[in-house]
Amino acid sequence: MSRAASFPYVPVTLYITLLAALLLVELCVPEGFADKWAGVLRMPRQASRVSALYREAYGFPLLSLSPLGFRALHGLLIAGLWGAYVLSVRRLVQRTKSTAFWSCTLLLLLLSVALPPLLSTDVFYYGITGQIAGPYGSNPYLVPPSQFPDSALLPYNYWVEFTSPYGPLWTTVSEILGTWGGNSVLRTTLLFKGLGGLCVLVGAVLIHHVVRRLAPERTSQATALWSWNPLVLLESAGNAHNDALVAVLLLGSLALLLVHGHIHSFLLLAASSLVKPTTLPIVGLYALRRLAGTTVTARLLLAVRYVALSVLLIVVAYARYWGGPATLQGLRSQPLETVQGVIPAAAYGLAKIVTSTDSTALVARTVSFLALILLGLWTLRQLLSMSGSDRHAAPAREAWLWGAVAVLLALVFVRAYPWYTVPGLALLAAAWPHRHRITLSLYAVTALWFLGRNIV
Repeated sequence: MSRAASFPYVPVTLYITLLAALLLVELCVPEGFADKWAGVLRMPRQASRVSALYREAYGFPLLSLSPLGFRALHGLLIAGLWGAYVLSVRRLVQRTKSTAFWSCTLLLLLLSVALPPLLSTDVFYYGITGQIAGPYGSNPYLVPPSQFPDSALLPYNYWVEFTSPYGPLWTTVSEILGTWGGNSVLRTTLLFKGLGGLCVLVGAVLIHHVVRRLAPERTSQATALWSWNPLVLLESAGNAHNDALVAVLLLGSLALLLVHGHIHSFLLLAASSLVKPTTLPIVGLYALRRLAGTTVTARLLLAVRYVALSVLLIVVAYARYWGGPATLQGLRSQPLETVQGVIPAAAYGLAKIVTSTDSTALVARTVSFLALILLGLWTLRQLLSMSGSDRHAAPAREAWLWGAVAVLLALVFVRAYPWYTVPGLALLAAAWPHRHRITLSLYAVTALWFLGRNIV
C-alpha cells in the first residue's frame, strides 16, 4: 500500500481501546472516592453517584476498585489517550482512507457520548435551566434552580443559587432538550451529550471543508487535530459543554466567509455570542477587519448594517426571556471560588508562597488584567499586519487570529476552564498549517491544562 493511501491503524486502534477502557473505569467509580473534579468543594461524592447512575442504566457490573486504584488507573488512561492521539495525528497523511477516517471519528464520538459526565456539573445545570424554561414555565434568567426542588436534576447541580449566565440561544436549546428529557437525569444528560457529539462531528466536517479549500494537502490531519483531541472529545461529547456548538457556529461563519461574503458570515458569528458571550471579542475582530480599508461612507453603512443585524438577533433571541436588566444578573453573580485560567492560576500559586492568603486573589486578578491588556495590544498588531495580506492567505490568517485570541483569552482569564478553548482550537485547526508551530504550542498548553486539572 502506498504512503499516500495509508491509515495509522495501530495508534488509532490503541486510542479507541484506551477510550473504551476509560469508559469501563468511569462506570466503576468506587463509593469512597472523594471527587476532585465537579464537586470538589461541596459535592465530594458527585463522581461515584453519576457513575452509579450510568452503570445501572447500562447494566454493567461494578468492578472492585479502591479509591487509590481508581485514581491511578484513571490518570494513566487519560495520559494514554493523549499519547495515542499524538501518534495518530502525526501519522495521518495527505490522502488517507476516507471511510476509515470517518468511521474512527464516529466511533470515538460514540464512546465519548457513552462516558458518564464526571468532570463537570454543567450538563446538569443545562438540563435544569431547560426544565425551568420549559416544563416549569418560569424564567431561568430570573429564578435560580434552588426554587425547583421537584427536579431530579437539582441534587446533581453545583450552582443552585445562581441564574443562567448563558446566552438565549443556548437557553432555547436547553429548553428543547430539557423538555424531551422529562425529569430523567439519564435521558436529559444523554440528550445534551449527544448534541455535543453531533456538534463535534459537524465541526469536523466544516474543518474538512475549509482546509480542503485553503490547504488540501493537510485536510485529514487538520480535521483529526481537533475532532480526535481528547479535550474536545471528553469535554464536548463526554461532558456536554456548549462550547462545541459555539465552535460549529464559528466554523460555519468561516466557511460562509469563503464563499458567500461577510453578511451571512457575520450572522453566524453574532449568533455564537448568543450561545456563550465568550466569542464577543471575535465578533469585534471580525467587524474591525471588515471596516478597515474602505471609504468613510462605506464604513459607516457597513457599521450600521452590523449594528442593525446584532440588535435584531438580540431582540429576537431574548424576546421570550427578557425581564429587564435583572435578566443579565447571571453574568456577574457567580463568586470566584478558585482561580482557573493558566496564567492567573500560576500567579495565584506563586502569591500563596510569598505573600498573605488575603491578597492572593487580588494578585491573580491583577496579573489577569495585565495579561488581557498585552493580549489586546498583540491582537491589534496582528490585525494591522493583515492589511497587506494577499487574497489567498488572508482567510487562513484571519481564522488563525480568531482561534489564537479565543485560546489565549481562556488562558489569561481568571474564571475560565479548559473546555473554553474548544472553539479556538477548532479555528486553529481550520487554519492549519498556517503558523503551525504556534498552533501546536497552543494545543500543547491546553493539553497540559486539561491534564493538570483532571489527573488526580
